[in-house]
Amino acid sequence: VRILVVSIRMLRFWLVILFLLGVTASSLATHNRAGEITYRHLSGLTYEVTITTCTKTSVTADRPFLHINWGDAAPGANLDSLERASIQFVSGQDAQINIYVGVHTYGGPGIYNLYVEDPNRNEGVLNIPNSVDQIFCITSQLIISPQAGINNSVVLLNPAKEQACLQRRWIHNPGAYDPDGDILVYSLVQC
Repeated sequence: VRILVVSIRMLRFWLVILFLLGVTASSLATHNRAGEITYRHLSGLTYEVTITTCTKTSVTADRPFLHINWGDAAPGANLDSLERASIQFVSGQDAQINIYVGVHTYGGPGIYNLYVEDPNRNEGVLNIPNSVDQIFCITSQLIISPQAGINNSVVLLNPAKEQACLQRRWIHNPGAYDPDGDILVYSLVQC
C-alpha cells in the first residue's frame, strides 16, 4: 500500500509540473502575426534596415530586441540584436506594430538575403499545421550591383494588422510602391 501511495504522489507531482509547463509555454507563445524587412540605401555599401512586426498584445511574449542575419556571412555568424525603436498599439485588435532599425555596411557587391527568425506564430492558423510551434521567419533580398545602381526595397504603406476571419475571405492590400521606380510583380510562394 505504501508503494502505491508514493506512486500516486509522484504521479500528481509530475502532472502538476506538466500542467505548469504547458501553461507557461502557451503564455509565452502565439504572438507573431505579420512582418516585413525593408531597407534604404544610405551611402556606398551602407544600408538602413527596418524590421516591422505585428504581434499579439495580450500575451506575455514580447520582443524588445530582435536578431537579424544580414546575409553576408555563414548562417548565424553575423547576428545583430536590434533594439525596438517604437511600438504602436492597434486600437480594438489586440495587436501592436513593432519597429526595429539597424544600419549595416556590406563588404562589396552581391546578393544578400536578410532574415529574422522568432519562435511561435499565432495558434490556430488553419493553413499552417501546428502553427504555434512553427518558426516565424521574415526575409528580404538585397542586391548590391554597380551596374544596377542604388537599390532600395519596396515600401509597404499598409501593415498587415487587420484580423482575418474564419470561413470568410480576407483581403490585404499592402499598398506597395518602389521608390526607385522598379516594376512590382506579385506571385504566390510555397508557405
